[in-house]
Parts: sequence; C-alpha cells; structure tokens
Amino acid sequence: MAEVDSSVSDPASEPKKRKVSPPPHSSAEDQDENVSKPKLRSSEKCVKPVEVTDNVEEPLKSETEPAVTEKDVEADPKTKVVVPDSKPETSLIPLHELFNEVEVEDLKNAAFQNRLPFDKMSKDESIAFADVIEQGEAMLQEYLILRNNILRLWLDNPVQQLLCDAVRESLDLRKALYNRELLVRIHAYLDRWGHINFGMIQILTKPPMHHGKKVIIVGAGISGLAAAQQLKRFGFNVTVLEGRDRVGGRIATFRGENSSVADLGAMIVTGLGGNPLAVLSRQFDVKLSKINSDDCPLYDASGERVPNNHDKAVEAEFNRLLDAAAYIGKEWKFGETEPKTALSLGKTMEVLITMQEKYIREKLVYHWEKYVEFQNEYTSVIRSRRELLKIIQPLLEKRRKAKLDNAELPPVSESEKMVVKQMKDLVERSRILQHILRRMEAVTPPKVYFSSSDRQLIDWHFANLEFANATQLRTLSLTHWNQDDAFELTGPHLCVRNGFSCIPIALASNLRILLNTSVKEIQYNDSGIKVMAAHGRQPPSAYRADAVLVTLPLGVLKRCVENNGVTFNPPLPDWKKSAIEKLNFGTLNKLVLVFDAPFWHQDIQVFGHVSKVPAMRGSMFLFFNIYGGPVLIALVAGDAASALQSVSDGQVQAHCMAILRKMFTKDIPDPVKAVVTRWDQDPFSYGSYSSVGTRATGEDYDVMAESLTFEGSESPRVFFGGEHTVRNYPATVHGAFLSGLREAGKIANAFLGEPYLVKKEP
Repeated sequence: MAEVDSSVSDPASEPKKRKVSPPPHSSAEDQDENVSKPKLRSSEKCVKPVEVTDNVEEPLKSETEPAVTEKDVEADPKTKVVVPDSKPETSLIPLHELFNEVEVEDLKNAAFQNRLPFDKMSKDESIAFADVIEQGEAMLQEYLILRNNILRLWLDNPVQQLLCDAVRESLDLRKALYNRELLVRIHAYLDRWGHINFGMIQILTKPPMHHGKKVIIVGAGISGLAAAQQLKRFGFNVTVLEGRDRVGGRIATFRGENSSVADLGAMIVTGLGGNPLAVLSRQFDVKLSKINSDDCPLYDASGERVPNNHDKAVEAEFNRLLDAAAYIGKEWKFGETEPKTALSLGKTMEVLITMQEKYIREKLVYHWEKYVEFQNEYTSVIRSRRELLKIIQPLLEKRRKAKLDNAELPPVSESEKMVVKQMKDLVERSRILQHILRRMEAVTPPKVYFSSSDRQLIDWHFANLEFANATQLRTLSLTHWNQDDAFELTGPHLCVRNGFSCIPIALASNLRILLNTSVKEIQYNDSGIKVMAAHGRQPPSAYRADAVLVTLPLGVLKRCVENNGVTFNPPLPDWKKSAIEKLNFGTLNKLVLVFDAPFWHQDIQVFGHVSKVPAMRGSMFLFFNIYGGPVLIALVAGDAASALQSVSDGQVQAHCMAILRKMFTKDIPDPVKAVVTRWDQDPFSYGSYSSVGTRATGEDYDVMAESLTFEGSESPRVFFGGEHTVRNYPATVHGAFLSGLREAGKIANAFLGEPYLVKKEP
C-alpha cells in the first residue's frame, strides 16, 4: 500500500463517528462549548445521596407572599408563578457554600447525564428563564445550582417521581438559602421537558384529569411510547395506534428455544454517558453488557486471517482518506454546490483514491526517469574516464620510466594537474552515481496506491461506514454526513443481553395501545384532528382527539410524499415534504443464525469477513457474538442489503455458511434456526434509519420536528417524533426516546400552558 500524498490529506481535521433544536434539548452551541464530559463512576448511580440528620429546624417561609407549591401547579397547569421581591433569612447557608467538592462533582455529572451544560443555561433554558438572566450573575448561579441539584436528586433515585416538595425538603434540611419560587419553576421546567420523572416510575401524585385533552399517537415505537407515558402523567387521554402486532417498531428481538436471543433491529447502546437509557436500565430489567469491539479480527475471502499489521496500516490509510474528504468538504465547499453537482462522501473518497493512484503512477514514472538520467550520466562519466585515461596513461608511463632510470622527474605542468583533477572528480562522481543507482534499484516506489488486498480491506471499512449510516456512501452528504459527531455519547458500546425489546415492552405498560391498527388518513383543522385507521382488514374507523403525534418512520413518510401511504388532509406543506425527500432512509439487514453449540472463539465478540467483490463488500461483512449463547448475527449493509430483495432466505443462509466454513472448518453444522431481516420491504418502516443525504443538512432534522398548525389557528395540531426528528442524536434509540419526551412537552405546553414561566405583576 502506498503512502497518501501529504499535500492532499494532511491539512484535514478529524472528520467523524447532528441550529436550534426544539426544547428540551440544548443547542449544538451549548453542547460544544459548555458540556464537560466527566466519566460517571458507575452505571448504577450517577450521584451520592446527601446525608441529613433528623435534628433540624422548620424551613423558613416568605412573609410577603406564600410560596407557590407543586400542588398549586397540579391543581391548575396554567398557573403562572409569581416571583415576589422577598429576602430569606440571612442565617441560612448560601447555595454556593452548601456543597462540598465531591457533591459539586456529582452536580456536574448530573448536568452532563442530562445533556445540559453545568455552568450555564442551555438555549432553551435562557428563553424560558430570561428574567433570571436579567437579574444578574448571582441569580443565574442560583438557578444553575438549583437545577443541577434537582437533576442530582432525580438520578439518585430514578424509580420514583421526584416532587418539588422533596427537593425543597432536602434543601431545608441543610438550612439552604434559596429562592423558593424559582425552585418551583425550575422543577416544573425539568419535569415538563423530560429531564426528570420519565420512563416507568412510581407516581406519587395523581395526574390532573380535569382538562380532558385527548392525544392520538401514531406508532408504538420507542418515541411514541416515551411520549405516551409522559402525556398520561400530564393528565392527557392517550391512545396509541400501531399497525404491527407488537410494540417496539424497529426494536424487534428474536427469541428462540433454549433462551436464544438476537436483536433484529436496534442492537447497540452507543454509550451510557448522557443516555436516558441509563435511567431506564435502573427502572426495569435491562441486562446491559459491554461489547468488546477493540479485538475485531478480519478474515479475507479465502478464510485466512488478515495480519494485524496489514489491518492496522490499511485502517490508518482509510482514516487519512476520511480526513482528506473532510478537508475537501470544509475548505473547498464541493459538498455545498448545486444539488446536481454536489459531491457525496463516497464519490469524494473514490476520487481521492483515483488521485492517489495517479500520483503513485506519476511518482513511479518520475523515479525511473530519474534512474535513466543517472544511468546515462554514469555511462557518460565512465566514458569520460576512459578518454582521460588515454591522456594520462602516456604521462604516467613517462614518469614511471624516469623513476626506473633514476632520472630527474619532469615537472608537472598545469595542464597535467588539470587532467589529474578531472580524473579524480570523475572517479568520485562515478562512485556516487553507482551508489544512487543501486539504491534506486533496491528501493522502488510502489506500482499502485492500493494492492488488491489493500483495496479489499478499504472496501471492508467502506462497508462498515455504510453500516453506521444504513446507506451507500454515494448517497451521503460530503459536508454534513457526520454533523452529529459533537454529540456522541461517552462510554463503551453495549448490548442488551435479554433483548432490546424488553424496553418498549416495559414502556407499553398501562397504556391504551391498539395493535394491528393501520393509520390511513390524518385530518386536522382548528378544532382538532381525526385519524382514520383500520383494524386488520376491517373498514377504517374514526379516532378524534385534540392533537396527534406522528412517529411514523421516515421511510413511511417518504411514501406519504409519493402519495402511496398515509394521507394528510390538508396535505403536508412543501417545507415538510422537502425535508422528508432530502434526508436519506436506508437499509441495514441481518442474518441471525442459531446453532446447537458455538464453534467460534467465545472470547471474540466481533469479527469481520472481507469480500473480493466491491459491489458485495457489505455482504456478511461483520459478525456479532454478543448474547452469550450459540447465536451469530451477520450484518448486510450498502448495496448488498438492497440486493437481498432478489435472494431467498435459503440462498442468504447458504452464502453465509460458505463464508463461515472458510473461516473455521468445513465440518461446522448448519444452523438449527435462521432469520433474515428485510427492513426495506417492511410496510411499517421501509428501511432502517436516517442519514444526511447529498442535498440535506442537519437543519432538515429540525424541520422534521416542526409541528403543523391549521391555517388561521393558533395551536399546533400535528406533532412529529422519531429518530429522524432529532438533529443531535439521529438514527439512535436514545434519540428516538428523547424525541418522545420533547413532543410530550410541546403538546402539554400547547394545551396546558407553560407552568415554569413567570408572570410579572402589573
């Protein structure tokens, strides 16, 4: 493998592996500049509980205005908190002196785990609490300490609803000096936007039911279920319509005999740092297990293991190509041109490889051209030496005879000195040229940039990138394909040993979910919405509500735009259709193989297969052994994933077994069970997950999250959730879950008001 020309790749910055996001999540600017990422001390608890004693005084109360309590807000969700101009007793301890160093670290961890900057407001907070900012730095610092402490208390016990009274009590026990009304507002804000009190928790207060508002949620995936649980707690009458015969959407787990488990859809938890799934894993039985992907041996097409040094060298070159592509996208703006000429990531990588091949060939030609030059010069020097020798030889003979005859040696003339010097110079030059020629013969430039085995390994890395984005590299935006990199979660990747579907199954508890009920039409006007949905093969029935939350996958929404799916009446606006069309929704398929007993190395959890055929580079390119049983999962990405449409399950299995028998032994048995996924043909998804197309940017995710309001109406009626609506965390389970929390907050605000806003007295 030849070295990449540094003039192409060196100036680039690190590329990979998503401006204003709707509440409750902070903006890209907030995350990039202010969120430190301290490592959590354990996945069980993020903070330590504050130790208190029973010997405490009763908390002091404001003499000028009674505090607005949590019960007041619950009695009337539209209650606006009035902040009185009161001063608490100075004998109490100021908040900034209340916490020791260890507790301060806990506060930082709590903010980080909730994806909020520890030492400043997020953009959404600064809008909701603009009055706090106006009051100066001291009030802002009090806000931050109160907010972080609420988050700390929530993470200390996330199985039970955290009431504002409990927060107040914990502060009063420590004789804290704080603004009680501000505390109520902050708690209401965090509760409304799903920073606290989400998932499956013990509810300590009855939800207010007097408002009687109804919401229909289309889709019982993780986003729809997250929203349903929140809205139910907020007092809404919630009905979930699901076309499948199960909940979970693209979270689907195969459960076979002998407790064999394999996830057919979502499979990997990409870190727990900042992940709401870390909280869910403490609320119900989620068996998380670290995936050791550091040791991922690769096997070539013949079944031989790729030498580690070769593997590492090609991987380094792949990363240099990514760096160079990032530089081109950033500095040359080829990814920002007109849609018809915009370069994709895949096209750019191939162009770079072609350029490097050309450079290598030119370098090889130059090498041998210089070799010929040196060879010709060497020949000329030898010829000149022979000519000079003809001149020098008689002189040397004359002096030799004089010396034999004991005659006086004749003086050396200036011309003779010149000839001798010329000879010495030619001898030295011939020696140098001979050394150069020998070195050029021994160390020749590579004839190609990538050898055939190099190129096959590069294609394997391309397939891995297509797996990460569930689409072909030629469809990805050169400039924006990795726009969410700044928000990657921290910590190792994990799997759910008891199957990812345990999460949506738990979240579906106590909800009104109508399975096998396919939505046909969504009508909305200024008075509400009507959803036409059919149960099985029965005629559609009408479901009426005040609002609808649409969590249909992007692949299904693309069919809507093509007038081949769910109908919206009025039709989706052009700006929404544009975002739907520009974002990608590709496919990742899997083959699950269940055996009687494992024949592979149990300590190796991930291993790869390198194909000889570029078009099939994604076929069975990666195998996972992560569930602790005799189960292998083979991934099919890129063009190979789409090619499954024309191949039978039996052919897919036979192809995979042929690969495994080359890797291990011809004697390995056939599987006792095989399952092939075909997500692109699933009418309830039409694909796997989203990515940024060549005409898209991260802003299109924000557009996907925007609600629809009937013309002339003030309140939005149609809301959208799902992984394709989360700019910072697209194509992830935690992103989909967060979108459900976000939309529940938006719906509650639209119909119940914003209880955390301050109403200034006239």
